[in-house]
Amino acid sequence: MSSEETTKMDTTAQEELKTAAHQILTSWLAEGIEGVQFLKGSEWKIDEQVFLNSSNDKGYLLLLNQDKDPQAELDYVQVLYASKEDGKWNIYLESLPNLVIPRKKENGSFVANTLSQLAAAGEKEIGRQYKNGNGEINDEFINKEFNEDLKKNHQRFLSRKIKN
Repeated sequence: MSSEETTKMDTTAQEELKTAAHQILTSWLAEGIEGVQFLKGSEWKIDEQVFLNSSNDKGYLLLLNQDKDPQAELDYVQVLYASKEDGKWNIYLESLPNLVIPRKKENGSFVANTLSQLAAAGEKEIGRQYKNGNGEINDEFINKEFNEDLKKNHQRFLSRKIKN
């Protein structure tokens, strides 16, 4: 396979994954999944950068989360894990790290970080381990996250719903 074909395949997998992640998060919000309700008070989006393994079936995404409260002192980048199982992307949020990004204070008010600033911070953090010393994708870094604990935590996450 040429590098052009590989890049095309990567791009297709990345686009599929970003679309699936957005749809899944939106459905979790609508279904009242407790662990994502904080997004209702945020401007949020899935970052453009996706960190897939070399098989294009597991990876990390970044959920950029800008608090809408003008008094907020912090914005966040949530790390999401993705795994393609039975031909379908699954997204995992529970038990993955959050990056807390403090806002700068100007003239006595906190100024929100832009989504681009949040993306840059998240990409830098994941990027440290994504490629190994010779510039190749570090599959172990990506694949080791997919385990029974991740699945168990995810089931618990999905079972906690807000009361109507």
